[in-house]
Amino acid sequence: MPLPTTGNLSLSQIVTEFGAPTQTPLSAFLRGGAWVPNTSANQGVPTAPPVAIRNFLGASKVINHSVTAPGIVKVAPIGVTAQGSSTATVSNGVGPFTHSWAFTVGGAGITLFGTTTDTVTASKTNTGSGVASGTLRDTVTDQGNNNFVSVFDISVQLENTA
Repeated sequence: MPLPTTGNLSLSQIVTEFGAPTQTPLSAFLRGGAWVPNTSANQGVPTAPPVAIRNFLGASKVINHSVTAPGIVKVAPIGVTAQGSSTATVSNGVGPFTHSWAFTVGGAGITLFGTTTDTVTASKTNTGSGVASGTLRDTVTDQGNNNFVSVFDISVQLENTA
């Protein structure tokens, strides 16, 4: 959770936010150094001495990241498995990352594999023609970044044709 943006701060609050040992001196908390990530939230923190407690108003250890992955569209003849994969790419995170893939809309007749990895595979085998579709959600937890969570959706469309 970011530090307050107004009011008084203490070295204790800074130590707690950035996960440093209790005896870490203020001079060790430089942006881009061992404790403070070089992010827009931390622009007020200097990269070189001197550093003051007031520089940390609004600062945060959390690195906001983004996640992208292509949708899955596959067509296969009747009786053949229509199967496709999508790999999530996390930007600006710290890691390690965990993934949890699940359908939020639709998904009937689709089997998912790799639901705890960055790559998910969706497959559908049908004895008749038809389309199975839905919206697949990946909930990404950035364990190295205070368990920061991002959620994003991709579309899935698997079709068996004559």
